[in-house]
Amino acid sequence: MLTHVREFLETNIGRSLRSERFLLGVSGGLDSMVLLDLCRRMELDCAVATVNYHLRPEADHETELVIQTAAEAGFSCYQLHPDAVQANGNLQEQARQQRMNFFHSLLEEKHYDWILLANHAGDLVETMLIRQLQGRHPLLWGGFAPARGRILRPLIEITRQEIEQWALKHSVDWLEDGSNREDSYLRNRVRHHLLPLMQELVGRNDISRWHTNVTQLRQIRELQDELLALESARCLLQKGSYRFLLDKERFQGYTSRLQSQLLLRLIQQLTAGKYTPGERVLREVLGNLQKRTGSMRIGKELQMRHNSRNILLLPTGRVLPEVQLLTDGHPQQLPGTGQVVCEEATEKRIAFSSDSRVEYVTLPDDAACRYRPWRPGDSYLPLGRRQPRKVADLLSNRGILDRTATYLLECNGRIVWVVGQALSEEFKVGKKGKLYKLKVIKDETS
Repeated sequence: MLTHVREFLETNIGRSLRSERFLLGVSGGLDSMVLLDLCRRMELDCAVATVNYHLRPEADHETELVIQTAAEAGFSCYQLHPDAVQANGNLQEQARQQRMNFFHSLLEEKHYDWILLANHAGDLVETMLIRQLQGRHPLLWGGFAPARGRILRPLIEITRQEIEQWALKHSVDWLEDGSNREDSYLRNRVRHHLLPLMQELVGRNDISRWHTNVTQLRQIRELQDELLALESARCLLQKGSYRFLLDKERFQGYTSRLQSQLLLRLIQQLTAGKYTPGERVLREVLGNLQKRTGSMRIGKELQMRHNSRNILLLPTGRVLPEVQLLTDGHPQQLPGTGQVVCEEATEKRIAFSSDSRVEYVTLPDDAACRYRPWRPGDSYLPLGRRQPRKVADLLSNRGILDRTATYLLECNGRIVWVVGQALSEEFKVGKKGKLYKLKVIKDETS
């Protein structure tokens, strides 16, 4: 087993293990305590992270065991004692999320390279059965990957029986979680009743056959992800932390089935996997995209807007920052999706061009300015006009999909500049006051 774990780590890391720092998720149970023992024997640069939810009487004893064993191995030990999980909802999922958030925070703060988790072959098979019972998509039956991102599961091909044999042979101490014997959770019912029945029906006492099936399902899903990633790259024009802009013509050149899969992938990425639309919602989205222009909500999390050229996906309820504009003469970078640099200028240095990302404005000496997102109802006075115009009409005519990302420069309650789009007659060069140069250095409002 020691050789297997070492080879797993070397294969998935691709560098000498001596140069890496590992964070072990340890609960005090059999699997994680054996993983701790293996890492000690390999003399890895490790630390231990443990979480005590205080949901069971024996939880404190498990924490004490983890702390003691980590100290004996020469490993640092980080502890989390979170607030109680909510009674309404999936307690196991809430606990898992708190645990993973804790591990990832330590990874960044303490500069570890990898998180090691002790999931074994039986966990993988149980996950496959659970997802089938829950009616999840078949491609999700493959469960968690042996290596994904900075998370490694070196025991994923090792059975619980093999792990227990190692613990007994090498005198590894562990404590059994009493809740694992109860049937309160679906995973326990699968472990205690369904899996033994399946083994009895097929006349096999090991899980190797099902483990192979899970691995094959996961490989198929990974292949699909690779292919979808390639197609996404072909039609994706902009990819930000909160928005995706797609080439509509290229997207509509795919079959409806591939369109659905691409949409599903993009939506899951934007919502960090928190929302997976069903077939009905995906059909509604594709139906809306048959129009020349349109918009719609996708669940509670997202909205879609599209015109003849582009498709925009972005979260709902996004709050963008608003800042006071300082006029001290020094260049400053203003926030927003279209970031802007503002600096004081002189008429001798003006270089007019047709570039809409650069604008010169004159602000009065008593200017009280702010830089803020556009809001419905905003209007400005276009150059050469005497009557105001609604900003909404300007954005519509320009084909701007993400109107919430459009910023305005406002002075004394009047709009100076619709960023990257239009200057107001009231603040053009030649008016009395100080001259400023504004330049968009990042534009994501298309």
